[in-house]
Amino acid sequence: MSRKMSTTKLVLGGALVAGAFGVFGGVAAASPNDYRAGMKDLVPQANQWVADVTMTADAALTKPELGCGAEMAELVLRGESIAADLVGTGANAPRALATAHGQMARSVARMTDAARAACGNPAGAVGMIAAEQAGYSASMLRINVFVTRAYASGR
Repeated sequence: MSRKMSTTKLVLGGALVAGAFGVFGGVAAASPNDYRAGMKDLVPQANQWVADVTMTADAALTKPELGCGAEMAELVLRGESIAADLVGTGANAPRALATAHGQMARSVARMTDAARAACGNPAGAVGMIAAEQAGYSASMLRINVFVTRAYASGR
Protein backbone atom coordinates (compact mmCIF):
# COMPACT_ATOMS: atom_id res chain seq x y z
CA MET A 1 0.00 0.00 0.00
CA SER A 2 2.84 2.37 0.88
CA ARG A 3 4.52 1.79 -2.46
CA LYS A 4 1.23 2.31 -4.30
CA MET A 5 0.68 5.57 -2.43
CA SER A 6 4.21 6.77 -3.26
CA THR A 7 3.69 5.94 -6.92
CA THR A 8 0.40 7.80 -6.92
CA LYS A 9 2.02 10.85 -5.30
CA LEU A 10 4.85 10.70 -7.82
CA VAL A 11 2.45 10.53 -10.76
CA LEU A 12 0.29 13.34 -9.38
CA GLY A 13 3.35 15.45 -8.62
CA GLY A 14 4.66 14.87 -12.14
CA ALA A 15 1.29 15.79 -13.61
CA LEU A 16 1.20 19.02 -11.62
CA VAL A 17 4.69 19.97 -12.78
CA ALA A 18 3.85 19.09 -16.39
CA GLY A 19 0.62 21.05 -16.12
CA ALA A 20 2.45 24.07 -14.79
CA PHE A 21 4.82 23.99 -17.76
CA GLY A 22 1.88 23.57 -20.11
CA VAL A 23 0.02 26.51 -18.63
CA PHE A 24 2.90 28.86 -17.93
CA GLY A 25 5.49 27.69 -20.45
CA GLY A 26 4.22 29.94 -23.25
CA VAL A 27 3.82 33.11 -21.23
CA ALA A 28 6.20 35.87 -22.16
CA ALA A 29 8.27 37.32 -19.35
CA ALA A 30 9.14 40.60 -21.05
CA SER A 31 7.48 43.83 -20.05
CA PRO A 32 4.53 45.25 -22.00
CA ASN A 33 6.72 48.25 -22.81
CA ASP A 34 9.10 45.99 -24.77
CA TYR A 35 6.16 44.74 -26.78
CA ARG A 36 4.81 48.24 -27.41
CA ALA A 37 8.22 49.44 -28.58
CA GLY A 38 8.62 46.50 -30.93
CA MET A 39 5.15 46.83 -32.38
CA LYS A 40 5.21 50.61 -32.74
CA ASP A 41 7.20 50.40 -35.99
CA LEU A 42 6.02 46.94 -37.07
CA VAL A 43 2.29 47.75 -37.07
CA PRO A 44 2.45 50.38 -39.85
CA GLN A 45 4.82 48.21 -41.91
CA ALA A 46 2.51 45.22 -41.64
CA ASN A 47 -0.55 47.29 -42.49
CA GLN A 48 1.15 48.78 -45.54
CA TRP A 49 2.25 45.33 -46.69
CA VAL A 50 -1.31 43.99 -46.41
CA ALA A 51 -2.57 46.92 -48.49
CA ASP A 52 0.17 46.42 -51.09
CA VAL A 53 -0.26 42.65 -51.40
CA THR A 54 -4.05 43.04 -51.65
CA MET A 55 -3.77 45.69 -54.37
CA THR A 56 -1.20 43.72 -56.36
CA ALA A 57 -3.15 40.46 -56.14
CA ASP A 58 -6.35 42.25 -57.19
CA ALA A 59 -4.53 43.78 -60.16
CA ALA A 60 -3.25 40.33 -61.14
CA LEU A 61 -6.84 39.29 -61.80
CA THR A 62 -6.90 41.54 -64.87
CA LYS A 63 -3.17 41.38 -65.63
CA PRO A 64 -2.07 37.85 -64.63
CA GLU A 65 1.59 38.63 -65.39
CA LEU A 66 1.62 40.78 -62.23
CA GLY A 67 1.25 37.61 -60.18
CA CYS A 68 4.56 36.40 -61.61
CA GLY A 69 6.35 39.76 -61.64
CA ALA A 70 9.09 41.36 -59.62
CA GLU A 71 6.65 43.37 -57.48
CA MET A 72 4.87 40.21 -56.27
CA ALA A 73 8.22 38.51 -55.65
CA GLU A 74 9.30 41.50 -53.54
CA LEU A 75 5.99 41.37 -51.64
CA VAL A 76 6.60 37.69 -50.87
CA LEU A 77 10.03 38.53 -49.43
CA ARG A 78 8.58 41.40 -47.39
CA GLY A 79 5.77 39.16 -46.16
CA GLU A 80 8.24 36.49 -45.03
CA SER A 81 10.26 39.13 -43.19
CA ILE A 82 7.19 40.64 -41.50
CA ALA A 83 5.89 37.21 -40.50
CA ALA A 84 9.29 36.36 -38.97
CA ASP A 85 9.35 39.71 -37.14
CA LEU A 86 5.87 39.03 -35.80
CA VAL A 87 6.90 35.61 -34.54
CA GLY A 88 9.89 37.14 -32.78
CA THR A 89 7.92 40.05 -31.35
CA GLY A 90 5.28 37.60 -30.15
CA ALA A 91 7.72 36.40 -27.50
CA ASN A 92 7.15 39.77 -25.79
CA ALA A 93 3.37 39.84 -26.23
CA PRO A 94 1.39 40.37 -23.05
CA ARG A 95 -0.73 37.36 -22.15
CA ALA A 96 -3.93 39.24 -23.05
CA LEU A 97 -2.64 39.81 -26.61
CA ALA A 98 -0.86 36.50 -27.21
CA THR A 99 -3.76 34.93 -29.12
CA ALA A 100 -4.35 38.04 -31.24
CA HIS A 101 -0.64 38.33 -31.95
CA GLY A 102 -0.42 34.68 -33.00
CA GLN A 103 -3.43 35.11 -35.30
CA MET A 104 -1.85 38.16 -36.87
CA ALA A 105 1.42 36.31 -37.52
CA ARG A 106 -0.43 33.31 -39.01
CA SER A 107 -2.52 35.57 -41.25
CA VAL A 108 0.56 37.33 -42.61
CA ALA A 109 2.26 33.97 -43.25
CA ARG A 110 -0.83 32.66 -45.09
CA MET A 111 -1.18 35.85 -47.15
CA THR A 112 2.50 35.46 -48.03
CA ASP A 113 1.84 31.90 -49.19
CA ALA A 114 -1.07 33.17 -51.27
CA ALA A 115 1.12 35.86 -52.85
CA ARG A 116 3.71 33.20 -53.68
CA ALA A 117 0.99 31.16 -55.41
CA ALA A 118 -0.39 34.14 -57.36
CA CYS A 119 1.68 33.22 -60.40
CA GLY A 120 -0.74 31.04 -62.30
CA ASN A 121 -3.58 31.36 -59.79
CA PRO A 122 -4.36 35.01 -59.11
CA ALA A 123 -8.00 34.27 -58.23
CA GLY A 124 -6.89 31.76 -55.60
CA ALA A 125 -4.44 34.29 -54.19
CA VAL A 126 -7.11 36.98 -53.98
CA GLY A 127 -9.48 34.56 -52.25
CA MET A 128 -6.89 33.47 -49.68
CA ILE A 129 -5.76 37.02 -48.97
CA ALA A 130 -9.37 38.15 -48.50
CA ALA A 131 -10.09 35.20 -46.20
CA GLU A 132 -7.09 36.02 -44.01
CA GLN A 133 -7.79 39.74 -43.81
CA ALA A 134 -10.67 39.27 -41.35
CA GLY A 135 -8.45 37.54 -38.79
CA TYR A 136 -5.62 39.94 -39.44
CA SER A 137 -7.83 43.02 -39.05
CA ALA A 138 -9.46 41.84 -35.83
CA SER A 139 -6.07 41.03 -34.32
CA MET A 140 -4.52 44.25 -35.54
CA LEU A 141 -7.33 46.27 -33.99
CA ARG A 142 -6.66 44.80 -30.53
CA ILE A 143 -2.91 45.19 -30.85
CA ASN A 144 -3.11 48.71 -32.29
CA VAL A 145 -5.35 49.88 -29.43
CA PHE A 146 -2.82 48.53 -26.93
CA VAL A 147 0.15 50.15 -28.70
CA THR A 148 -1.42 53.53 -29.45
CA ARG A 149 -3.08 53.89 -26.06
CA ALA A 150 0.29 53.59 -24.37
CA TYR A 151 1.90 56.20 -26.60
CA ALA A 152 -1.06 58.56 -26.30
CA SER A 153 -0.77 58.40 -22.52
CA GLY A 154 2.98 58.98 -22.65
CA ARG A 155 3.99 55.51 -21.42
